[in-house]
Amino acid sequence: IQAGYGDTGKHGRAVIRRMRRNAKTAIHLAENAMAILDSRTAGSDFESCPISAIVVTALVEVFDLIDPDISETIQVQKTVAGLNLILARDRVCLKIDQAIWGQVMECDPDKVRQVLINLLLNAMKFRNSEVRLKVSLADGQVRFDVIDDGEGIAAEDQPFIFKKRFQVKSEHAFPIRGHGIGLAGAQALLESVNGKLMLESSCQGETCFSAVCPIRGKGAGG
Repeated sequence: IQAGYGDTGKHGRAVIRRMRRNAKTAIHLAENAMAILDSRTAGSDFESCPISAIVVTALVEVFDLIDPDISETIQVQKTVAGLNLILARDRVCLKIDQAIWGQVMECDPDKVRQVLINLLLNAMKFRNSEVRLKVSLADGQVRFDVIDDGEGIAAEDQPFIFKKRFQVKSEHAFPIRGHGIGLAGAQALLESVNGKLMLESSCQGETCFSAVCPIRGKGAGG
């Protein structure tokens, strides 16, 4: 690094950060592939976990890949308002009632978090200007709506959108190259916990992926 960039250190750190990001991207893709292979046979580990912990950890991992500077500040936020101030820098908006934010529920947090990571990365890739994440509880289920304002998904593509290795082309530059397994991985993970993944989209309109999965324990109602 010193031979190539001199003694300033600034460029050297940039190279190292890029190396770390590439390594994390490889791990993320490998976890998706394993999810597809193992979800139908692996059990689910239900445990008590605050919704805030799932959302914050997912956001940290997403921004670790696309904007590490923001990732570091996300971890210390305790309120939805404070978190939104940071997310606004990257045109992301979190919509969740503060009471739900502090709700403790029983679920498989690792699987729910990975689903959320996949949906957020997909939305970031295809958005035009913003991504919205809405979280709600109703009828013993938690629902994550991830909405982007991109060009939408053509009706002829929608039947294939959850198929492995299927990719909708994007003209936007994005630091993570798609491999056609993110949405398939999300669906496989949700199916393994008796959840479902839904899509609402149209050409030249918003795209909304909704991940819905049952939760157990106190506070599971609407």
